[in-house]
Amino acid sequence: QDLADIREQDGDMTHQSMNFDFPADGRTPGGGCLFHVAIPDYPIERIITGQWIKGEGGFGVWEAWGEDIERRRTAACENPRYGTAIVCENFGVYIDGDTLTYAKDRCGAADAESRFLLSVFPRDANDIPPSSRDGGHANMNFDFPPDAMTAGGCVFRRELPKYPIDYIAVGQWSPSGAYSSDWRREAFGIDRLRTLACENPRFGAAAACGDYYDIYLSGGTLTMFAEECSPERARERFFLSVFPEDPANVPQERRERGLSHASMNFDFPQYGVLANGECLITVPLPGYPIAAIETGRADADAGGEWRAKIAVPK
Repeated sequence: QDLADIREQDGDMTHQSMNFDFPADGRTPGGGCLFHVAIPDYPIERIITGQWIKGEGGFGVWEAWGEDIERRRTAACENPRYGTAIVCENFGVYIDGDTLTYAKDRCGAADAESRFLLSVFPRDANDIPPSSRDGGHANMNFDFPPDAMTAGGCVFRRELPKYPIDYIAVGQWSPSGAYSSDWRREAFGIDRLRTLACENPRFGAAAACGDYYDIYLSGGTLTMFAEECSPERARERFFLSVFPEDPANVPQERRERGLSHASMNFDFPQYGVLANGECLITVPLPGYPIAAIETGRADADAGGEWRAKIAVPK
């Protein structure tokens, strides 16, 4: 999927060539053929395999295409209790909203010996707090949680940052302190996966799932939804910052103050509480192309800060 993964490996620039000869141990005692080929770790769009076969007319070819590779790689550890599987290695790693769950059925002391790798690569490096910044990613490495091991295996969870994420890398160091060569994987499409938890065809594409409001974008409209709407929510004020693709769309007085976004702060609307007790807020967005929006509760005294930053799909 990323041509940079093969730039140094294949001059074609569209695929990595991994052609090979029939392996010496490829025949089975029963007269069949069986052999294995390890495919690269990076995300794969599709693979093509086949064989040149010598015949009377020269060489013929049989080919087979394989697609949906990434989904097939995680099929072995699917478990709806934990969310969507994104990595199947020494541990299965799952995503459900902003939560990563690590799970392993048979878990021993050796699994708890080494630190875990969790690197988060945001779409905007400026979102990384200075305390966790490590080059272009957030360093969220951690030790094995002391309460993770049970009679039924190991299960523990980590929360992802709220800002838009390009991809993450997960894994575990070997006991020697180096990266374990067979337990480090990258997972892409994180922002899309973490919105699966609040998909709702009533409102369009889910952009962010939150403990306070779920947020949707459709046809130039921002929708905020919560299943339970208390009277306190009806007194809240929200901030809404819109970051245009073209900085010229930011009002001049804000540009002069060094700001790169337009402010569209608003109060909870009178129509926001539905008869069934739900909260539903809709806000028309500006017509110009938007790179990102950030919204949340403006009054932190109303019950703590809540905010969400969303990269707007092209």
